[in-house]
Amino acid sequence: MSKLAKKLKRKKRPNKLMLLKAKQVNSLLVQAKKFADSYQPDQSAKLYRDILHRDPNNNDAYSGLLNVLLSSRKFIEAEKLIHSAENMHTAGIGQTVDLAQIFCAQQKWDDALGILKPALDKGTVNANGLYYFGQALKGRGELEESKPYFVKAIRKQPDYFEAYMSLCSLYYQLEKKDDLISLLHEIESEIDKLQENKKGSFLFLLGLYYDYLDIYDTAFQFIERANKLKMKGRIYDLKGDAAYFNHIKNEVTEEFIRKNIEFGSTDNSSVFIIGMPRSGTSLVEQILSCHPQVKALGELPYIYHYASMFDYSAPVSSTGMLASEYTKSIDELKSDAPFFTDKMPQNFLFAGLIHAAFPRAKIIHCVRNPLDTCFSCYKQNFQGPHYYAYDLRSLGGYYLLYEDLMTHWHGIMPGVILDVHYEDIVQELPVQVKRILGYCNLSWDDNCLNFHQSDRFVETLSSDQVKKPIYNRSLYRWENYKVYLAPLLETLKPVLDKEITQKI
Repeated sequence: MSKLAKKLKRKKRPNKLMLLKAKQVNSLLVQAKKFADSYQPDQSAKLYRDILHRDPNNNDAYSGLLNVLLSSRKFIEAEKLIHSAENMHTAGIGQTVDLAQIFCAQQKWDDALGILKPALDKGTVNANGLYYFGQALKGRGELEESKPYFVKAIRKQPDYFEAYMSLCSLYYQLEKKDDLISLLHEIESEIDKLQENKKGSFLFLLGLYYDYLDIYDTAFQFIERANKLKMKGRIYDLKGDAAYFNHIKNEVTEEFIRKNIEFGSTDNSSVFIIGMPRSGTSLVEQILSCHPQVKALGELPYIYHYASMFDYSAPVSSTGMLASEYTKSIDELKSDAPFFTDKMPQNFLFAGLIHAAFPRAKIIHCVRNPLDTCFSCYKQNFQGPHYYAYDLRSLGGYYLLYEDLMTHWHGIMPGVILDVHYEDIVQELPVQVKRILGYCNLSWDDNCLNFHQSDRFVETLSSDQVKKPIYNRSLYRWENYKVYLAPLLETLKPVLDKEITQKI
C-alpha cells in the first residue's frame, strides 16, 4: 500500500476526540429535552444555545431551542433565532416555514398565509409549509379550505402525525363521521409500519377518536397499547412524588404564607387556573377569554419553573423575587386587557406559593369526577412529565396525592381558592359563569356563555371540545370502560367512598 493510500485510510477513521464531542453533544441534547419536558425552559434553552455555540449547524439543537422559545411564548427571541447566525442551515424555504410556525403560535394567521403563499405558488413548499398553511386557514375558521393542505402534507410525508391529528380534528368539528372513520382505518392499516417512536402518538390518536365515535372496545385496545408503549423502559416513582408532595405541605404552611405574603406583588391582574389535567381547565379558560377585560395566555411554564426551584430556607422576601421574575417573563405576552389567565393545571402543586407571591391574584381550581378525570388522562398523549398517567394504578395513586394537597391548600388558605366543578358548568352554565365572573370581580358579559363561538384558537388537548356548545356526553364517560378499569377503581376507593359519604 502506498504512503498516500495509508494516509487516506487513516483520515477515514473517526477521530476519538470528535467521537467524544459527539457523545457530549448527544448527552446535552437529552438533558435539554428533559428540562423542556419538565417545564424548565430557561435551563433547556441554555443547553441548546451551548450546543449551537459549539456546532452552529446542529439541527436538533436548533429545532429544540425554537420549540422551547415557542412553548414559553418568547416570540421575539424565536424570530431573532431564525435570523441569527445560529441558524445557518434554514435559509430559503426552511426559514420561511419557521417564521410561519412563529406566526401560527401567535395566531397571526394572515401573516403565516402571506409568507407561505409565494412558495406555495412556486411549488417549492415542503410538508411543514403545507401543514402550517392548513393550520392558518383552520385558525381563521376556514375549515373546509384547510383540508387539502393537511392531505397534501401527508402525501409528502406519510408519517406526519400533526397533519393526521389536524385532519381528524377537522372531521370531528365538521361532524364528518364517515370521513373520520375512513381516515382512522387508513391509519390502522399503516400503524405497524411506523417506527416505534412515532407509533405511540398514532395509537393515542386512534384511541381518542374511536372514543369520540363511541366505539369503546376498539378505543380501549388502542389506548392500552399506546400507554404500554409510552411506559416502555420507564418506571414511574409514586413514592418519590408522595415525598415531594409532603415536602411542599411541610414547607408551605399557614405560618409560611403569613410571613411571606407581605413581600408579594400588589398586582391583581392574574387569574391562575389549576387542577388535575383533563378537569375542565381549558373550558374555564375559554369562558374567561370571551370577556373583553381578559386575555388568555394559555399554559405558561413560568410558575412551575420558578416554584420548582424555590428555596424555602431563603429569606422571606424570596416570594417577592419569584413574583418579579414571573412578571418579567410574561411582560411581552400581556395586552391592554386589565386581566390575564395563566392556565397551567400542574400549578396546583404551588397554589400556596402563588398566593404568597401574588396575594391579590385569583386562583380557580377545576374539579371533575375522579374517574372521568383519570380515564381522560389515560387516553391522552401528554407532552411533559406525566408518567403517572400511563398506568391505571399509578394514575389513581397520583390522583390521591393531588386531592390530599388541595385539601391542604383549602385548609391553610380558606376562601382563597374557588372550586369550579365541571359537572356544574355542564348542567347550569349561566349560574357557574356568573359565579366565576363574580369571583374575578368582572362584570357580566353574554359572550362568556357563547364561548364556543370565539375565534380564539385553542392549542391544548381540549381544542375539539371547547369549539362546541356545552354538552353532557363527557359526564361519567368512564362508565363505558368500567370493565377495563378495575385497577383504577380499586386505587381510587378512598376518594370514591368519601364522595358517596358526602352525598348521603
